[in-house]
Amino acid sequence: MAKTSKKKVAPSAGRQAPTGAWTPDTLLSALQRGTDDDRIEALKKAGIIDARGQLTKTYKNWGTKVTRTPDAEA
Repeated sequence: MAKTSKKKVAPSAGRQAPTGAWTPDTLLSALQRGTDDDRIEALKKAGIIDARGQLTKTYKNWGTKVTRTPDAEA
C-alpha cells in the first residue's frame, strides 16, 4: 500500500454560545406557548431571525467546523 504525504488536519471547534444565550429547552418552551407574534419575538431575541423576519447569517450556513451535535446513529 502506498504511503501518502498528506496528513489529516483535525478541524477546529466552532464558536461557543455567549453567556446568557438561550438553551434549546428554554427556546422550545418559549415557542410552545404564546401567540405567533410572541414566537417571532422569541426568535428575534434568540438571534435566529433578524428584524425583517429573515434567518440570520449564522443559521443560513453553519460552516464547515466541527459541531457538538452527536451522530444520528449513536
